[in-house]
Amino acid sequence: MIGLAIGLLAWPRGARDELRRDVGLVLQAVADTVTATAAAVAAGCHGPGPLDLRLLHALIMAQTTYVQYQSEPRDGAPSGTDWQAALIAGHHALRGGRRLLAPHQLPGAAAPGPAAGAWIMRRAEKVARQYRLAGERFGVEPEPAEPSPGAPAPAGASSSVGVLPALFDTDAWLHGLAADLARIGPAPALRHRPPRHPARRGARRS
Repeated sequence: MIGLAIGLLAWPRGARDELRRDVGLVLQAVADTVTATAAAVAAGCHGPGPLDLRLLHALIMAQTTYVQYQSEPRDGAPSGTDWQAALIAGHHALRGGRRLLAPHQLPGAAAPGPAAGAWIMRRAEKVARQYRLAGERFGVEPEPAEPSPGAPAPAGASSSVGVLPALFDTDAWLHGLAADLARIGPAPALRHRPPRHPARRGARRS
């Protein structure tokens, strides 16, 4: 049903503009997932990611639109956008974030501490900022997010247990997401720009 609805909306203009927007939504959702996941790791929390459903929904919509786009004939020069790289980045953000916050990933671990937590957040905010800028280039403005960490780590746990692996895993995850973003390439130009609404007749001029 979702594919049928996307096809009806995209026809006869084609799905590329819709795919452009859906990928922009994925990139913005990745940015919010990055900061929320890093905040949970810095706080020594675990549990489901607070923005899992938003990113998952964005990925489903983008993948459905991509299937529609692939079924259409090509006209003109290719855009240079690697659509699959964008979808892969979304999946890496979703699955990597879930693994970082899985309970078994932080067995008995306390929060990394203020210095390590601040370092994680600086790295995450840099990557998230890059994804937000990319999302804007695909025509989607960032939305305000309200991340909430998962369940806190057990009280009194030793900070030496599980903290360093969590730091290394988070850094590797962020590094991989930055590499994914570099593979996506430029955003394609809109083929059909939304019409401008003309001024209503009879409006008073001041």
